[in-house]
Amino acid sequence: MKKIVLNTCLIALSSLTMNAQSIFNVNVASGLKYSPSTISISEGDSIKFMASNFHPLQEVSKTTWDANDNTPLVGGFECVVNCKVKFPKAGEYYYVCFNHAGSSMKGIITVTSPTGLFNESNSNSNNGVKIYPNPAVSDLMIQLEQATQVQNISMVNAQGIEVSNQAINSTISSHTLNVSGFESGLYQVVISTSEKKIYNKVVVR
Repeated sequence: MKKIVLNTCLIALSSLTMNAQSIFNVNVASGLKYSPSTISISEGDSIKFMASNFHPLQEVSKTTWDANDNTPLVGGFECVVNCKVKFPKAGEYYYVCFNHAGSSMKGIITVTSPTGLFNESNSNSNNGVKIYPNPAVSDLMIQLEQATQVQNISMVNAQGIEVSNQAINSTISSHTLNVSGFESGLYQVVISTSEKKIYNKVVVR
């Protein structure tokens, strides 16, 4: 009887976890910027864009995003006035302000799969990157299997908020992050190279 009750509770908890969805806000900040301009969410989560007639936004391709252009992505999302957009599939989504793309008013949304980073076992090595100690208290050492051109390394908390972003813009094989000022919890280390983004899970205590 206890086993049946326990199994029922586990199934209910699993269902609740799988169906849990969050809503995140992206606002228009001063200086022709979105805040946050980079955000990480999970499949099924939604983003509430605080857009306006002066700052309408739309999804674009990475090529268009890199060029600070405003050619819309076919089938992509758009928002003229405040609206909510749901992201059911994992991947990276790029968007720009239609009126101010040339001024680099743009953002990136990273959508992770439920079977991705925050649901994996705590591993010190992932995607060719070794991160230690994990959990970390002060310094976090990042080691790459080989020297790689890295653009920046950021830290994203479990709420999908970027809490740190360090510009690297050089070829490195290792890097040290100081996390002594971070709140305890689960984080993503996002390593952005010229070709891709590498995600690893770390715990800060």
